[in-house]
Amino acid sequence: MVIEPATPGSLRTGSPRGFSFVELIVIMGIVAVMAGLSVGWIQGAGRATGMTLARTQLLDAARRAQSRSMGGRLATLSFQRAKDENGRETDEATVHVAETVLSHAFERIDGASGLLPMAVQGDVKVDPEGGRTGGGALFARGGVLAFQPQAAFATTEGLDLEAWIVPTGAAPIMVLVDGAGAYEVSLFRGVTGSDYDLRLRLNLLPADGRGEGSWVTFETDGTPVRGHGRWVHVRVAFDGTAPLFEVDGLERPVRRPGVARGAPPPPPASTLPRRIAVPPEGAVALRIGSATQPYQGRMDSFVFRGVFSTRDDRIQLPDGYQFSVLSPSGKGLPLRVRYANGRLDAVQHPQDVVLQVRDATRPGDLPLVLELGRSGMVRADMGAPPVAEGDTSAGKAPAGGTR
Repeated sequence: MVIEPATPGSLRTGSPRGFSFVELIVIMGIVAVMAGLSVGWIQGAGRATGMTLARTQLLDAARRAQSRSMGGRLATLSFQRAKDENGRETDEATVHVAETVLSHAFERIDGASGLLPMAVQGDVKVDPEGGRTGGGALFARGGVLAFQPQAAFATTEGLDLEAWIVPTGAAPIMVLVDGAGAYEVSLFRGVTGSDYDLRLRLNLLPADGRGEGSWVTFETDGTPVRGHGRWVHVRVAFDGTAPLFEVDGLERPVRRPGVARGAPPPPPASTLPRRIAVPPEGAVALRIGSATQPYQGRMDSFVFRGVFSTRDDRIQLPDGYQFSVLSPSGKGLPLRVRYANGRLDAVQHPQDVVLQVRDATRPGDLPLVLELGRSGMVRADMGAPPVAEGDTSAGKAPAGGTR
């Protein structure tokens, strides 16, 4: 056996030879490139996951609003801008649910109101031909439908009232609903004509429910009820934080007393008290009409609801995600989508509601389009907005939506 002599550098010690400086530079460069590619991929995957989560949550919220609006309840799916727990701006969706407390169609005493002790005071007549759909109530001066004190009227958070009315009286102020010291909803005549404004007066407690109540009055900014002698659908609501006035499905601006037109906006609704003060016995005597400031006119399809949950199913979008309203055109946030009996309310929503969600940090990405149809359809998909009826210039709405 021939043994080759050892040459310098050919002997190996117990420790492996390290990388040279050039090799380290090359490896670090490769790692940096791979890390950059990975970060971009992870960020993109995270954004895609966030949009998928938003899609799932919004579909779920819309379906819950649909299902919870059955059986006389009213559900409102609200889209608005808010602040998170850290004070950062965010977009959110919230489901509000109102339970029916009292209902009248006036062609008959329906089941809900028939179970409540009611007395007729003054001049109130049910006219089989005088309503919007064949029957209605005619209230003369002092005419009142009075209900004995009921715990169900002692709403803990807010109220929601709607009615078809034709005011005819000449009184400067007419009380439509009087809640016996807890709330009142009034119509008051403009000084120059027969138009009416709406006023919501609530006896409110602080948010913790303690302390003395105080009366707070909200009124519409303008003349929302026209004295044209035709049926007008009026909705007056207080969800625990802010009032809402709608006439024939159109929301009207609201101002607090003492805030002049053109003045800076009032304090945010979150700074207001939010619980309705009720008598110590926890019951409210409800009156439709008032003996002191009587409502005069015709009325049909009166519905009174108590709002027992104002922050149900609150969904906050991830950072950078924003709502925008595509339909109805010209609408912005906040947008309230109202469900009744599992469908969009026909009075408030004469057309489908379409919103989109975009990631403001990635303007080139496709948006998430949420469609809420009057037929009860709920759909959300990534892609272009649906084509407006009669518009053939754009592409079609994305297929495969969730219904």
